[in-house]
Amino acid sequence: MNQLTKRSNRCRRVLLTGWVCLSLFIIHSPYSWAEDNKKEENKSTSDDKKKKPLLPTIPSKESKEKKPSVWSKMVKSMGKIVPKGVKKSWKKTTKKWQQTVEVYKAMRKLLKEGDDERKDRLKKEKKRLSKQQWQDRDHIIEKRILQQYQLELWQRSCHAGSATACISWAQKRPKEIKPWRLLRNIWVRRKQWERIMPICERLTQMKQAQLEDYLCYARSLVALNRAKKALVIFQALHKNYPTHGDIQLALGQAHLTQKEFKQAQTACLQATKSMPKDPITWNCLGASLRTSDKMKALRAYYKACTLGHGASCSTVLSLRPSGFRGLVWWSTTVARISAMGISKTTLSQSCYLGLASSCSQLAIQHRARAKRLASYKRVEQAEWWYRRATQIAPKEAINWRALGVFLSTRKKWKQACPALQRSLQLDAKQPVIWRKLGECHKALAKQIISQSTQAHRKACALGQHLSCRAIKFYKQ
Repeated sequence: MNQLTKRSNRCRRVLLTGWVCLSLFIIHSPYSWAEDNKKEENKSTSDDKKKKPLLPTIPSKESKEKKPSVWSKMVKSMGKIVPKGVKKSWKKTTKKWQQTVEVYKAMRKLLKEGDDERKDRLKKEKKRLSKQQWQDRDHIIEKRILQQYQLELWQRSCHAGSATACISWAQKRPKEIKPWRLLRNIWVRRKQWERIMPICERLTQMKQAQLEDYLCYARSLVALNRAKKALVIFQALHKNYPTHGDIQLALGQAHLTQKEFKQAQTACLQATKSMPKDPITWNCLGASLRTSDKMKALRAYYKACTLGHGASCSTVLSLRPSGFRGLVWWSTTVARISAMGISKTTLSQSCYLGLASSCSQLAIQHRARAKRLASYKRVEQAEWWYRRATQIAPKEAINWRALGVFLSTRKKWKQACPALQRSLQLDAKQPVIWRKLGECHKALAKQIISQSTQAHRKACALGQHLSCRAIKFYKQ
């Protein structure tokens, strides 16, 4: 009995599982029995409709689109539960499967193709490969020339005052010192002392170190509250260059940071004698005299105000005496301040808006400032102000002429020649500039000839007789 009951239970289970499978198959199948019946009915009706002529109807979008099956609905609903990592793996497998299918199709084509088709295909591939090789060579040549132009672009923009161009130039040519010095000057004008200090320190450690490198390093130390170390450097420089106005001014400013007013007074007084038209020297002298003699300090500040220093004008108003005398000081300084405001802010704003006359007046001020700085041997600052004048008013020949003449006196021939040429393009009736341009080209030619002789000497030492004849090592 137990065996019979067990067998009957098994049979029931098998029948139930079969019934469940059939029902699931019917549910998940894209076409059900009901749909087949519907199709038969539709066929019968279509046959009836064929008999009757009907107007043509536009098929609707709903009829074209297939209705989603139960299986697709279940996949969409269950897809939200599946984690993202599994979905990514599914996508990868589908991509790999597509690739394998494509490879399989290509292999089938190769196996199916005949000898003539294979020869045609190989010829086409050979032509395509040869064209691709020539295109790759063209791209390599273009890339090399673009890199050369890119370096020239960086150099020009670095000279014009772009810090990013100087950095990219220095990264491209790390052994050159010129981009680091130009970058130093740009960051000094922007007062980015934390960036300047390591560069100036590195420049002072080189064999080709200049006075400006030591001054830059010491000034950055003063700006970063390390004035004691800077004073040692300034004093050593002052011993070697006792009449240099820039060193005297920097020494006085360093003493002011340490509140050593007597030492600052002597240094700033020497700076006013060396650079009498520099307003910063008079401001330094006024700051050193402010605690001891207010009247002398007031006069020094007023002198700086007359030379165009705006902060000194405000200190004059705060230090002016009381009464009628103070009223006189107030009226004169206010007139100075208003004149300065009109001459600077309005000119710069109107030049920014595009007025050529205001741009030309600003360029005149920049040229005068550059000339004054050049007379005080502050050459790099003077060059920057000359370049600034050319940037503000590029269509005026006088600005390019001043820059070209200044660079030619500094024997920077590669930069002087384009500036002189630009000036002559704008105004050809300048005989002195034509003479300067001739001197510039001659100096450049001498440099090229010296380079060629060096190359011939090396070739002659390696056994090239034609190079020996070129440099006249022996007579023919």
